[in-house]
Parts: sequence; structure tokens; C-alpha cells
Amino acid sequence: MMQQMLLGYGGGPAGPPDGAASFLAFGGATASFDDQVGSLDFTNTGSQMTLSSSTHGGPPGFTNSGLIAGGTGNNTGNVRTAADNIPDLSGDFTIDCCSYNSSAPSSNSWMPWSIGNYTGGGAWYIYNSGGSVRFDTSDTSFSGRLGEAGGSANYTQNKWCVSRLRRSGNTTYASWYEENSGGTGWDLKSGSFSGSTTGTGPNIANSSDGRMILNGWAASYGSGGGYQVGSSQVSVAWIVVYASSFTDTPYVG
Repeated sequence: MMQQMLLGYGGGPAGPPDGAASFLAFGGATASFDDQVGSLDFTNTGSQMTLSSSTHGGPPGFTNSGLIAGGTGNNTGNVRTAADNIPDLSGDFTIDCCSYNSSAPSSNSWMPWSIGNYTGGGAWYIYNSGGSVRFDTSDTSFSGRLGEAGGSANYTQNKWCVSRLRRSGNTTYASWYEENSGGTGWDLKSGSFSGSTTGTGPNIANSSDGRMILNGWAASYGSGGGYQVGSSQVSVAWIVVYASSFTDTPYVG
């Protein structure tokens, strides 16, 4: 769309993606922890993220991004939403997250984001664990899975990438895109995978203290550090949530 092709002043987006239910930009002229479309607002309680950092530059359409200074001892220090402020995962949805990780997939365990609660149980996420890739899901109370699957699609070290978790009916899909050689858009990486997902997921109305957090695991208080990358290695430029199964190429600022 035209608004996705225009560059905004200061290396930021010209506007939110068409059809987005939520859009957060952590780099560019509009960088903020507030949702520019809906109400999926984040807090930076642990001062974990620096907005509009130049450390890793930015993805297509951006010149900077949100730098996460490192993993925390427990996940209460992560960039996160308030309790019961999560995307609607009860039916079809798509979550695209644009991130940069300077660690090799084989040498770390990492989740760009996760949605769960602090008492443990199930959660929604895409993760890398020493090169092993998987997505997981949760029911409305974060007490059981709706399904899970693994595959080979993963991020590329030292390159801007977009992770996509997408549900369509009773199937959930996981894929990764990487910045193309011209730095103007996204190429789909090989190894996308899917799995059966049956049942109703959480939303603001039915979740049990659900939160969305960045760079870690929301589902187990005190033990999320195992899925957090430290040493100033992670940046997140933006997150887009669609209340539908979105199959077009990811957003370009």
C-alpha cells in the first residue's frame, strides 16, 4: 500500500500498516511504547529498552530501532504490557515482530516475544533453543496447550528479520523473513512450518492475567532468563498485530 512505501521523516514509518489491530514502533520519529492503532501499550519498567537506538540501525524504512540492553534475572524486568492487556488470540490472528539478533542461533535460546502469565503454564511464542525452532500455544487460562509444532525456519544472525506467528482456523503457522539484499523489503526464509491448533485462545476478556513481553518468556516467573538474550544483542524495530490470518509480505516503513 502507498503508506507502506513512503519513508517517514527521521527514518520512521509514514503510518501504521493497513488493517492492523495494533502497531508499535520502537524506532523512528514515532518511537513509543504506546500502540499507535489499538491499546496494546507496553511499559519499560526495568529500563530494558532504549528507543530509537542506532546500535543496530533499522530495518527497511527505518534508520534506528529499540535496543534491549540484555536479559533480566526474572521476567518482571522485561518490556511488557499490563496484566490482561494482550492481543486477541481467541481466533484467527497474525503477529509480525521485526527484530535483530547478533547471537548465532546455535549459541543461544531466545523468544522475540511471548504471551502468557507470571504463574506459569502455557504460553504463545516462537522460540529458538540452540538452533531448534518451535511454536507453542495456550488455552484461555494459560493452563494447557491448543497445539504446537517445530520446523527449521529461524532468524538470521546479524540481519533484520521478521518472525510471523499466524493462525487460520485450526492451524497455526510459523515463519521467518529476512531483509533482502537491497535493504528495501523482505524475503521469506525456507523452513516455514505449521501445526494443528484446536480450541479458543486467550484475549483481554478471558485471559488470566495475561501479558505480552519482549525478549523472553512471560509464562514462568523467575525462570524466563533461559530464553532471554543479553549483552546488548537484541533490537526490536516494530510489532504489528492483525486480527486475521495475514499472508502478505511484512510491513515496510
